[in-house]
Amino acid sequence: MQFKVNRLGAPHRKGAARAAQDNGVLAQLEQQLKQDFLRDAGPLLPLARIEHALREAAAQAATTSAPTLWFPELAREKFVEARAWALRQQQIRVRSFVSLSA
Repeated sequence: MQFKVNRLGAPHRKGAARAAQDNGVLAQLEQQLKQDFLRDAGPLLPLARIEHALREAAAQAATTSAPTLWFPELAREKFVEARAWALRQQQIRVRSFVSLSA
């Protein structure tokens, strides 16, 4: 068995089989979330930005003792932030176009 120390310094055991199972679950979650986010984002967010948000969430979840528990919520938070950013950028582009064409 492998001992790991979580970011708070508390040791916990994680066997190789458990780690492999977690990676499989995370991969399935990531694919499902990617499809959901692509559907929800429409043309507003490119696939690369959605994948970036998922990678950030996976990296942040990996620092916890239960990444499969935290990953979906962290991914949703990152997606909401990315979508809000894209909407702000779209509003700026529209305002800039209107002011330049006036």
